[in-house]
Amino acid sequence: MSHCKSYSLNRYLTLPLLCFLLISACTGIKDPTLKQLDEFDNPELILPSSRPFLMGFTYQPYEWSNKAFRETTDFISKNADFIAFFMDDGVPWTEAYSKEEYSPPVEQEIERRLSLLKPGQKVLLAISPMKSDRRTLVGGPDKPDLWKNKSFRDPTVIDAYCHYCNDMINRFKPIHFIYGLEVNSHFKTLTEREFQDFLCFCQQVHGRLKAVHPNLTVSLEFSLTDRKSMVERQATMKALAKYSDLICISTYPYVPEAAPHVLGDARKIPADWFESFTKMFPGKNFAITETGFNSKLVNYWDRVIPGNQDSQDRYVRFMLNEATRLNFKMVNWWAYRDLDKLWLQMKAGGTDDAWSQWNSNGLVDSDGNQKSAYTTWKSWHELPI
Repeated sequence: MSHCKSYSLNRYLTLPLLCFLLISACTGIKDPTLKQLDEFDNPELILPSSRPFLMGFTYQPYEWSNKAFRETTDFISKNADFIAFFMDDGVPWTEAYSKEEYSPPVEQEIERRLSLLKPGQKVLLAISPMKSDRRTLVGGPDKPDLWKNKSFRDPTVIDAYCHYCNDMINRFKPIHFIYGLEVNSHFKTLTEREFQDFLCFCQQVHGRLKAVHPNLTVSLEFSLTDRKSMVERQATMKALAKYSDLICISTYPYVPEAAPHVLGDARKIPADWFESFTKMFPGKNFAITETGFNSKLVNYWDRVIPGNQDSQDRYVRFMLNEATRLNFKMVNWWAYRDLDKLWLQMKAGGTDDAWSQWNSNGLVDSDGNQKSAYTTWKSWHELPI
């Protein structure tokens, strides 16, 4: 049976404006009216002598075909230090709990990814126990209704998840492991029952995984969005950060929910976008484990997000410069290639149009032509670490 710490709410956002001012003073959060990123308009790329971080791409094929699978891993092996596998479409809870063989579809997907790895290729592995709502327990990839009514505090859930994590770690042998994705997306207060259950889960899972894999970094991923949301969630993020070796960042600042003032124009990203977040967690190390920026116009529900390659390149330059200045450990770009071809397959299957927002995030277009952001990325990748 699990035993979890309980956190009480001693102070929180009872007076939002006062709280914002106090937190700003303590954490170094600046006024939102910051200078635009004009310094990255210079066509001449100015590079440091080295970089402190590893560079990677997520294994995100540009279409669903064996050719795309191979080309994706080939590209990553030549243009990055590691490949990131995000396996967050469900957990085989029943089999994992009993330590039984997974169902054929689950096993086949794991084996396919393993078979595509190049000899010696480094792996960042990320799995998640949460649904896409980043709040409730996910089902199994082929049995979605099983275990759906269990809580994160349930000892059988914790046991099953630890079994699954250990199995994935043993098979993929990652250099870094993430056991929860974008965990701050919807938890706002320390006193929420669902948050307390999840905090208990993280305490147990992190401790048990570290006991088996003491030299592996085991972390949670946090969404980096607009300043107001970060302030609202600061208490819950700090509670969760105790069970994260690195503070892993997921950020897509062109998306309205993340930064409503940016909307595809990288010049409007606050100059302290990353720095203000790092100041919330003194003494911690950081990594960007998910990011991207659009390079063409996106129709996003009832909004139009402008975009072009110059703006995307500006974001890449800004991000890599900040990752160097702030001594980040890893930077992972979500998709190396535009997803227009994959989107046609997804749309034919009835996928919501909102998923098209990531189509133009690639550093090469859907036909494989390099964008200016690719040149920037490649120049940084050639630097010594």
